[in-house]
Amino acid sequence: MRTGKRWALVFAMLSTVGTAGNAAERTSVDLYCRSMVNALIDTLQFVSKKPIPLERLKQEEKAMSQFCLATPAVSPKPISRMSSNDIALVSCVGFAEGAYIAYQPKGAPDEPYSMLKARREFAANSCASNPKAFQDDIFRHGPDYVLKQRY
Repeated sequence: MRTGKRWALVFAMLSTVGTAGNAAERTSVDLYCRSMVNALIDTLQFVSKKPIPLERLKQEEKAMSQFCLATPAVSPKPISRMSSNDIALVSCVGFAEGAYIAYQPKGAPDEPYSMLKARREFAANSCASNPKAFQDDIFRHGPDYVLKQRY
């Protein structure tokens, strides 16, 4: 996935905030979930040996979006009150989570919470220091590769 395409998504999502009218204002959770789901779909297509039918991708997108948005969040923040750095960080961490899910082998046992927490902290730190290299590496090489790198 090209970096420009990812950032175009972020800016497109941000541009809808002001035009929503009476709709609820978008939050950091919406941004995180959208980034995560898009990264999941793009990474699945990248790592898949066979093309994935568009209909199946749409079903997965809808199911993952609903699951992500239904997950309780600690303190969602309206996008309008977030700085550009916060927006980039939330998008990057969502992207990392989506790529991580896509690289998980089918039927793999759940990882312990401590490992999930360590991966998320590493992603947050990497997104803050060198998001472009981190996102490219996790997309192309997977989460195990990036854990051995320095960002």
